Amino acid sequence: MTLTERLREKISRAFYNHGLLCASYPIPIILFTGFCILACCYPLLKLPLPGTGPVEFTTPVKDYSPPPVDSDRKQGEPTEQPEWYVGAPVAYVQQIFVKSSVFPWHKNLLAVDVFRSPLSRAFQLVEEIRNHVLRDSSGTRSLEELCLQVTDLLPGLRKLRDLLPEHGCLLLSPGNFWQNDRERFHADPDIIGTIHQHEPKTLQTSATLKDLLFGVPGKYSGVSLYTRKRMVSYTITLVFQRYHA
Repeated sequence: MTLTERLREKISRAFYNHGLLCASYPIPIILFTGFCILACCYPLLKLPLPGTGPVEFTTPVKDYSPPPVDSDRKQGEPTEQPEWYVGAPVAYVQQIFVKSSVFPWHKNLLAVDVFRSPLSRAFQLVEEIRNHVLRDSSGTRSLEELCLQVTDLLPGLRKLRDLLPEHGCLLLSPGNFWQNDRERFHADPDIIGTIHQHEPKTLQTSATLKDLLFGVPGKYSGVSLYTRKRMVSYTITLVFQRYHA
């Protein structure tokens, strides 16, 4: 008998014994199989379903302190904070919200004029933020000393190297679409095309590049040729290493 034939015979005998075992004890086998399936599916209970919004948990700004780690909690102690809110945060995000419109609106203005002027203010705001100096009891510090420093982009984001900050402060604004260059913005003949050139063509449930740089969901930004409210909203987003009141 060759090696292949012996292997085939052993496999056949194993399947026969397994079938005989299942036929002899059907109820215990069914219960054991159901238990294994439930045990394997249990982690899926905490997996958010597609379209589920993020969990929002608010903490007061006054007297804020980072949450303790799991080991500091007492077993069985009731708490209102979600399970993922433990330990010191990786970073702190602060947003400066801008809501603007062109007024008065003249009939000779074009649809693109709704957001060309409001978006141009983002460059001035970014410049003021970068030049801001914090003075307190510990001395004088610049934004470079307080913000979260980023290095190389992840491999999947390197195609957006010209749009996302790299080797410096993590500071985001609509101006990133034009590398924070005011002259490049004013020379752009198609602002809408520049903003939407990286938008996905299919249904997207997560945040897009436009949502990230504008700091608000795209439908609330007002940047569209079909907008009727003539109101533009965006944020300047800063990310800090530590919390500072």
